[in-house]
Amino acid sequence: MISRTSKTQMPDLVVQLLPLALTPLAGLVPNNIQRSFILTLAVLYFTIFVVLPNRPSIRLQKLEKEIDDTLKIHAMAVQELEGDPCFVAEASLRVAQIKLRESVLRAKVLGGGDVAWRRYPQYLRGLSINIGGCQRDAQKVGALMMTVVEFGRQRKYTEDIAQRQTILETVFLKSIREPAVHV
Repeated sequence: MISRTSKTQMPDLVVQLLPLALTPLAGLVPNNIQRSFILTLAVLYFTIFVVLPNRPSIRLQKLEKEIDDTLKIHAMAVQELEGDPCFVAEASLRVAQIKLRESVLRAKVLGGGDVAWRRYPQYLRGLSINIGGCQRDAQKVGALMMTVVEFGRQRKYTEDIAQRQTILETVFLKSIREPAVHV
């Protein structure tokens, strides 16, 4: 079974930004060397735990993993839901649209070197929003396909149970109606 939860989740943004929120307190430190040390640690912490994990290339890699998981779920759904071609076709369309969005985002990341430095923060923000949206769409489609697959399995199990109960009732009633022949 394919798991939809990530094993390594980023800490909450509040936890990430906590050292920067404490930097105004560095002014209360009496020694300039200690104050500089505290500010340097806060900036390094911010860089390591907030900036580096949220670079577009890293976020795009996470998106690729999410899309790969969605593709695996899609392959399983296609195999198990052969009796519902409409849903399979619609899910295939949504997966193809997500893959197209990923390709467009990859092209934007590769073309990021041509962005003027004044527009670079806007470029990063827009790219981050688009990557997040694409990742949410991939998660939604994957969850929807998993739900439909589970409903299909439940329907098959229910039909199997009903069929087995019918067989048992038929055999049991047949043995009751036929008198036992004693030799």
